[in-house]
Parts: sequence; C-alpha cells; structure tokens
Amino acid sequence: FPKSFIENKGQWDPKVKFRANLPGGSFFITDSGFTVVQYRGEDLRQTHPPFKTSGSGSSSSNDDPRRERPSVRAHAYKVVFEKSAAAPDIQMDQAKEFGTNYLRGNDPNKWVRNVKRYGEVIIKNLYKGIDLRYYTKDGTLNYDFIVKPGGVVEDISMKFSGAEKISVSKKNELLIKTSVGIAKELKPFSYTGM
Repeated sequence: FPKSFIENKGQWDPKVKFRANLPGGSFFITDSGFTVVQYRGEDLRQTHPPFKTSGSGSSSSNDDPRRERPSVRAHAYKVVFEKSAAAPDIQMDQAKEFGTNYLRGNDPNKWVRNVKRYGEVIIKNLYKGIDLRYYTKDGTLNYDFIVKPGGVVEDISMKFSGAEKISVSKKNELLIKTSVGIAKELKPFSYTGM
C-alpha cells in the first residue's frame, strides 16, 4: 500500500495526471508537483468500522443506513517544483495487468473504463538534465531525482504550501504537520549509478 499509480482518463480534475492511494489518504501527481491528502484516522475508523464476519444475523446501531455518519476531516498540502519545465514529458512503466473502472452516475457516456495502473511514473526533464521518478517499494511511496551528466542539483526547488509546520527531525527526516497528523519523508540520500 500504495501498490500503483492510477492514470487520469477523465475521472478526476484534469490537473491530476496520476493518483496513488495511501494509508489514510491519497497522493496526486500533477505537471508541476504533487498534492498529498490526509484523512484523520479516528474519523475513518468511525465511518468505516471493521467488517464483521460473524454469521449471527444480529445488527447494531452502526449497521443502520439511516444513522447519520460523522464527517471525515481531511487536510491537503501541495509541493510545487519551482522553475521546472512547464509541460514535462511523462512516461509510465511497470503496467499492471488489470485496469480500474469508474462507473459513477447513471449515464454510461460518463463512465471511465479500464483505467491503467502503473508501478512507476517518470517525469522526464523536470529540470534540464534531471528526471523525477515516482515508485513504490515495500509498500511505501518514494520519489527520486535522477541527475544526468550536465544536470545541476541546485536547480531543484520544492515549495511546500498548505502545511501547518515543516521541520526536520533529529534523524534528518522531513516532518510535515497538518491538522490531521504528521506526514514524514525519510532522510534524503544520494548515490552514483555505473
């Protein structure tokens, strides 16, 4: 979790290129960066109680569809790659075998079928000589900047907006505080490929 990036074929706002589901949220890739939406965990637990496997046939007040459900609080923050390419070349890799369908409403003309899912999304030349690779590994979402010969790492500029506070932990992790919790990005590292 997340396992794949779902391509936008008209089921979401056109600014969104791909979406990945996160534990308690969503991750949206755009031309200029990404947006993270977090949901308050306690609210999710109240609105989506654990599935009951007992065959007793009994029900509780939680099973009553007329019962008013509590709202789910959410918080979004956005990351923009400043001074990056206006319309970068987006490539996909590791296509998944099965697509996803979005059948909303009664009009089949508005349904979106067989939307492709990918294990990796690469933004080519986000900056001159620098690609950006989004991927999942061991159930976590990651992104790498791939600096090719001639690329200048100092060109990379990330602007965070919408967070309540951004700080760096003692382990050099980036902590993004929101109204519903804290998102964490691991300590950055670099390596040279041969």
